[in-house]
Amino acid sequence: MGSNLKDDIVHIQEWMKKDPQLPEPFDDGITRMFLHCTYYSLEQTKKCIERFCSDRHNMPQIYMDRDPVDRNIELAHNLHDSACYSCGDFDIFFFRLGEDLDNFVLQDACKALSLKVDAFIKDVHRIAENHAVVLDLKTVSIKHLPKLNIVMLKDYITYLLEGMPVRIKKIFVINAPPITDMFYNLIKPVLSQNVIEIIDICADDTNLKKCVDMKTFPTDYGGEALNLRDSSYDMWDEVLKNRKMFLNNNLWKGDASKIPKKQDVNIMNGSFRTLAID
Repeated sequence: MGSNLKDDIVHIQEWMKKDPQLPEPFDDGITRMFLHCTYYSLEQTKKCIERFCSDRHNMPQIYMDRDPVDRNIELAHNLHDSACYSCGDFDIFFFRLGEDLDNFVLQDACKALSLKVDAFIKDVHRIAENHAVVLDLKTVSIKHLPKLNIVMLKDYITYLLEGMPVRIKKIFVINAPPITDMFYNLIKPVLSQNVIEIIDICADDTNLKKCVDMKTFPTDYGGEALNLRDSSYDMWDEVLKNRKMFLNNNLWKGDASKIPKKQDVNIMNGSFRTLAID
């Protein structure tokens, strides 16, 4: 770690200490993730952190009561597969919904996914240059629609795509059924143009195979890496190891109510979404 990077990490941590709306300063590893995702711009790193912490505070339905051994959260984990795979200088996040529609609850699914994402952030051992997302919608159908809280879904997807300390370059939506257009049109109005431009929706996985080295993918997608279900459970093991941390309902949360009234702060302006995606 170069001296400039060390200085930048300390600078951000000292800034977090002094900002009343922010949580305790992040450790060196997480702070470096935020610096990396904004191409080491101190100003934009601060705006990204503000967005990250504020969004978590504003989604209590997801970021409260996240005990990973809670029966409903465990069930939600079992109803989907999600894991991260390395492919060259990319980290690729896979998400696949299971076939058990009867027990699907959106709020619990978001909580389970949020736990995995947080575990990834806390224990990341390498910072990938770039990131991509693969959403396998093979099992999605019109029957999911009545189970969706559209406001919650919009808020959480926007946070994942625009508020996380990652450089998302591509979003592959594969095995997309005809109903996908309806779901997409529900959330599209809240997505930035930068995000819209990197979304690739395909009825199979043809476009995905054209863009990546499939050998690095899970075996159930034609690759040589551990299958997605087993990788998903490996990530859940990391969640369980950090259970004590996740019992903290204020983990990495900001609180805009603590901003002194004389300040005029707009967290959304100049946020990560305008920087992290080319």
